[in-house]
Amino acid sequence: MPGGTLPVLEFDGHRFGDSVVIARYLAREFSLDGKNNYEKLLTDTIVDRIIQIRELFIRLMLAKDTDIRAVTEKKFVEEQLAAALNLIEKHGQENKCTGDFLVGDKLSWADLAVFDMMDHIVAFKPNALDNHPKIAAIFKLVPSLPRLSQYLTNRPMTSA
Repeated sequence: MPGGTLPVLEFDGHRFGDSVVIARYLAREFSLDGKNNYEKLLTDTIVDRIIQIRELFIRLMLAKDTDIRAVTEKKFVEEQLAAALNLIEKHGQENKCTGDFLVGDKLSWADLAVFDMMDHIVAFKPNALDNHPKIAAIFKLVPSLPRLSQYLTNRPMTSA
């Protein structure tokens, strides 16, 4: 395993072990990265914002000291998460993304990344999407898509 981590993607006899690199590759492979360079840029912008939030969220979840965790949680919810979600919403407004999806007129890996991250955050903070209507709509839409609904219903659950 490259770097001793999972997941691993093997392609042409080479192994790749970075989850974001693998996701980006698969997004390109299955046309989930945008129809043109502009959409690809928007998609990467949203996904990179989600990656930043994921790192902060993991740090929060791993905080063992209750005082540090309380301060970290307050900063995460009130500042970092709010700022990231506001930026994602703003991207959609500024770039006239008026359809059902965050970028363009079809599902992208930005939608999947937002859904995945928000699934964890909403379990932690149920009202996290109250002031973010576009992201809340994506959070409802993604699991309702037939193939994703089937997967989410049947996937094995793992402990955190």
